[in-house]
Amino acid sequence: MAIVKDGINGIVKGKAGNVVFYTMYGKNIVRSLPQTNKRKKPSLKQEAQRQKMALVQQLLKPMKDLIKITFAPATVNNAPYHVAKSYNLMNAIKGEYPDQVIDWKEVRVAAGATDLADACEVHIEPNGCRFRWSGEQGKSNDTLVVIAFVPGNNWLEYRLTGVPRSKEEYFWDIDLQGATWHIWLAFRSADEKDISNSLYLGEFCE
Repeated sequence: MAIVKDGINGIVKGKAGNVVFYTMYGKNIVRSLPQTNKRKKPSLKQEAQRQKMALVQQLLKPMKDLIKITFAPATVNNAPYHVAKSYNLMNAIKGEYPDQVIDWKEVRVAAGATDLADACEVHIEPNGCRFRWSGEQGKSNDTLVVIAFVPGNNWLEYRLTGVPRSKEEYFWDIDLQGATWHIWLAFRSADEKDISNSLYLGEFCE
C-alpha cells in the first residue's frame, strides 16, 4: 500500500501494484518491481552476477565507514557505498563462474581527483610497516591515508594520518602478526574535500 503524505499533491511512499514510490536525496522516485518467475531456474549469467555481487559485498561490508570518506569525492547524487560497489563489480572480479575471485590489484577503496605519488612502497617491520613515496607529484600539503584489510576475518584498519606528502615517509605502528593483510595508500587534499584513487601495495603475511 502506498501512502500519500500532505494531501493529494504530497509525497507518495510505499508500494502500489507493481510499482514502488520512495524518496532519495530529496527527490521523489518511482520504479517498477521486477517481474520474477520463482519456478524458473536462474541462467548461468544470472548465477555469475550473483556470485560477483556476493564477493563485492563481502569485500566492502567491513569498509562502510571508510568508504563514506574515501568515495565521497567521486559521488554525485548517489551513496558512496553504491559507487564503490559499482566500480568493484565492474573491475575487481576475475575468473569465470563458478570460480570467480577478487582481483586484489584492481580493488579500489578510495576514489577522487587528487594526485597519487610516484615510487610508493611499504616495508614490513617488527612493530608495524613503513611507507615511503616521492613528494614531487601533487600538492605538498596533501595528507597520507593508509588502509589494511584481512578478508578472512573482516579486519579493517585505516588511518587518516595527517602526515603531509612532503614528508615522504610514515611509520604505522600496526600489529600485522598472524594474518595476511592487503595494504593500500591514498592522499587526501588538505581541505579534506578530495582524495586520490587508492594504490594497492600488495599482500603481506607475517
